[in-house]
Amino acid sequence: MLDRKELSALYQNHVASLYSYGCKFTADRELVKDCINDVFVNIHKMEDVANILDIKFYLLKSLKNRLLDEFEKVKTDNIEDEDTFSYTHGVLDENKLMDIDETDRIRKQYIEKIFEHLTKRQKEAVYLYYIEELTYDEICKLLGMNYQSVRNTIHRALVRLREKLGNKPPDFLAIFWFFFDFFRKK
Repeated sequence: MLDRKELSALYQNHVASLYSYGCKFTADRELVKDCINDVFVNIHKMEDVANILDIKFYLLKSLKNRLLDEFEKVKTDNIEDEDTFSYTHGVLDENKLMDIDETDRIRKQYIEKIFEHLTKRQKEAVYLYYIEELTYDEICKLLGMNYQSVRNTIHRALVRLREKLGNKPPDFLAIFWFFFDFFRKK
């Protein structure tokens, strides 16, 4: 069992990533915060936390399951199924908004527009792989897909993004990857 100090450190290390991921499923920020708290309460009660091989994956999976349980209980229209993943919800917090100038905001809006051409599953897979830096195996478990399907989903998403970018100048592709790096949690 974790002591308060260890639990606090775990919370501080992962809360931003969990919040960002949870906000991709619902616009109800308070629900996301409540579910994150529930996840950490459950972690605190666990006897064998040390046996968890990848705590980040475990926390993301637990949060997703907790949110889905809440949606099932409430029968709300916030989510129809596991595939309702939105790239745009909660991508920028107030601190990051201050760090982006107007040109970057316009570029970000353009990139979000391009992302609208992806399926919800593709958005989630790309987000998990490039932003949350999960492995293919972890994404398989989280999304309930087999390994090759995850690889194909990410590949098709990147092909579709390249098609939508069309004949944009090469520096625009660099800007596109800049946003992946910018939103990645370190």
